[in-house]
Amino acid sequence: MKPFSPGAYIAPPPTLQLLTFTLHQMTVAVPSTFTCLKCQVAKPWANFGKDPQKKTGHRPYCKECVSASQKTPEAKAKRNAKLRQKTIDRQNATPKLLDKTELMIGLTFGRLTVLSRGEPVKNCRTTVVCRCLCGKEITRPASVVRLGRTVSCGCYRNEKREMARIKRASKKKRFLHGHNRNAPTPTYMSWNAMRTRCVNPSHVAYKHYGGRGITVCERWNDFSLFLADMGERPENTSIDRIDVNGNYEPGNCRWADAKTQARNKRKSQAGGSR
Repeated sequence: MKPFSPGAYIAPPPTLQLLTFTLHQMTVAVPSTFTCLKCQVAKPWANFGKDPQKKTGHRPYCKECVSASQKTPEAKAKRNAKLRQKTIDRQNATPKLLDKTELMIGLTFGRLTVLSRGEPVKNCRTTVVCRCLCGKEITRPASVVRLGRTVSCGCYRNEKREMARIKRASKKKRFLHGHNRNAPTPTYMSWNAMRTRCVNPSHVAYKHYGGRGITVCERWNDFSLFLADMGERPENTSIDRIDVNGNYEPGNCRWADAKTQARNKRKSQAGGSR
C-alpha cells in the first residue's frame, strides 16, 4: 500500500460515480416542450395551465384548445345548466325568508303608509304601493321608501315651497316701507311696543293693556297700514288712545306728547292707577 501524501487525488468509488451521473442525466432530461393531445402541436410548458383537478401537473391540452372548446354553444349551454341546477339546489336547501318588502306592509315612513307590494317598473323590480296622508296612492321603489328618500306623494314638497314663498313675500313686504331695515325707526318702535303690550303676557305693562282687554285692530297688524293711517311719529310724541278704555284702532289713536297723555289717564277720568 502506498503511503498517503497531502496533495494526492483520491478517486470516488465506482458506485458513487454512477449515482452522480444518473442524477445529472435526470436533471437535464426534462423536456422544454409538450405536445397537446388535441391539436398535436409541440408547445412550451407555459401554454399548458395547471390542472385544477390535480395539485401537481399540467393540463394535457394547451390554453388555445381549452379556450376554443369553452366558447362553443354546447359548452355554454352546459355551464348555464350547471349554474341553474346549483341555484335550484341552494334554494331547496335553505328555508325561504320573508322579503323586506313583505315586512314593510303596514308600516309608515314619513307621510306614506305601505299597503302592498307593487308591480315591477323600469329599472326597479321591487316596488310598494303607499297611501299618503292626503289620501293619494302612489307606487315607489321599496328601497327609496325604506331609506326615507321619499316621505310623501309630493304634497310635503309643495307645502314647503308655499311656506318659503309666503316667507319671502312677507319679508319683502316688511321692508317695502323702509322701516326696520337697518335700525328700527321711532314709528316702528311705537307700533311694535303697542302690539307687544297687548298680546305678550310676559310684558311688564300687559296687565294694564292686554290684561284689561285692550286689543289691536286686525288692520294694524300690518305695519304698512298702520303707517298709512297714523303717519310718521313726530318728535317727542308717542301713540295715545283718546278713549283710555278703547282699543288701538283708527279714530281712537293719535300722536301726543307726555303732557297731553298725562291728562288723558284713567286716574284723571274715573280714578285708578292708569
